Amino acid sequence: MFEGTVPTRTLFSARKVSKLRRRAGDAATFPESLPQGWSKSPVDPMEVLAVFKPLRIREGYTLCAYQFYDGGNGNGFVWAVPTDIELPSPEECTAAQTAGLFAAPKPAGALDDVMEAIEGNGTPLSFLCASIFAREMAEFGAIWHGCNWSTHKVLDKDKVGSTQAPYWEWQEPFPEEWKPAVTESEHEVQVEFITQSALGQETIYRFVDTYRPPSYTFTSKESPIAYGQAGFVF
Repeated sequence: MFEGTVPTRTLFSARKVSKLRRRAGDAATFPESLPQGWSKSPVDPMEVLAVFKPLRIREGYTLCAYQFYDGGNGNGFVWAVPTDIELPSPEECTAAQTAGLFAAPKPAGALDDVMEAIEGNGTPLSFLCASIFAREMAEFGAIWHGCNWSTHKVLDKDKVGSTQAPYWEWQEPFPEEWKPAVTESEHEVQVEFITQSALGQETIYRFVDTYRPPSYTFTSKESPIAYGQAGFVF
């Protein structure tokens, strides 16, 4: 971890992030047929974690998930639970949290934030991976109306024609740097990246995640930095 008074900044390509997301999506491919209502997920979220090589599960914990499906819509919810606990059926749990459109069953002993069970090797890439992994977990099992993060494309340059398209209404100055960046200071790590999504309305977003190492939990700020034309809805 960085020590000193001058922050260091590491830049990454959108291609690298996209590759991670594609591999995570492949690891979280759900069968075409799912039970109605809540059920134990047929997909193991630990397979998704394995995609993010700089990250690992905390000793004594594992990841598990429940899946909701109804009328073509779906949402999953991932929990970090002690390894010595057998995952109960959904009806044995309490609906203590919210998963997208639906209330999710919470098994006894589960951590409130799945990232509390995640550790890493302390590199800039590990924190970028943590930010992407957390969002993949938040959208694990999402189908149709449950989808949001999957509509976002991470950018590393002005690929949206922002300087040529007069319909973009910028809410802040045009970005000087588009690449995903990890900035390390003595007590803090910030992960910053820019995305474009047309869900509802074409929008360019800036995400800033703040970490306090060695923890891989983070606080996040999402800001729309430009609005475009009408988008799409599910």
